[in-house]
Amino acid sequence: WTDADQQLDIPQTALQSYNQLAWFDGESDAVVEIEANNDVDDIFSGGGSASVWIYVNSLGENGYGRILDKSSTTDGADGWHINTSDESGSTCKIGFQRGHSTTDGKWTTTDRVITYGNWYHVAVTYNQASASNNPLMYINGESVGVDDISSGGAPAGAPESDASQPLTIGNRSGATDRTFNGCITEVYLSDIILDQAGINTIYNDGVPLDLS
Repeated sequence: WTDADQQLDIPQTALQSYNQLAWFDGESDAVVEIEANNDVDDIFSGGGSASVWIYVNSLGENGYGRILDKSSTTDGADGWHINTSDESGSTCKIGFQRGHSTTDGKWTTTDRVITYGNWYHVAVTYNQASASNNPLMYINGESVGVDDISSGGAPAGAPESDASQPLTIGNRSGATDRTFNGCITEVYLSDIILDQAGINTIYNDGVPLDLS
């Protein structure tokens, strides 16, 4: 976690907390891990949301820096992950992957929505109840285009449970070869699909919603 002298200029004043920013250098074994539990397991089973603030310096280790990861494999086969991908110059896309028994679901933002050296709020909502469902992805409170890059054009088979995997921030669960390069803060998971208004509330206020 950061010290006060490492604080960056975060857009939302609600995020001006000097000791709750997780920094990753894109190459070391740095990782923040939360043990599997009912609060974070299988959030997409009936529809769920993941939200996080990121500051990106590069694609990260091996070109696929993990933002959030709840799987033990590089391809997210037994869970899911959100990552950086597809760099061009100082920009990149955001990817989301959800493991299925036959063909994993893989999606990226249509455009390179991240420019290095800036803060972004990233949110993904997804309902795995049907293989035909695509996630919705939001950058700074706005819905963005999403491309399905799954093999064959769509996921197939039953979604794999992620209940045995820890939630890993800034790296891959089960290994440390996908280190994020930058800063991650305000991670939020819910088994509720947030609508545009809910996403905007998190983005504008800078803090997760209390849905209890």
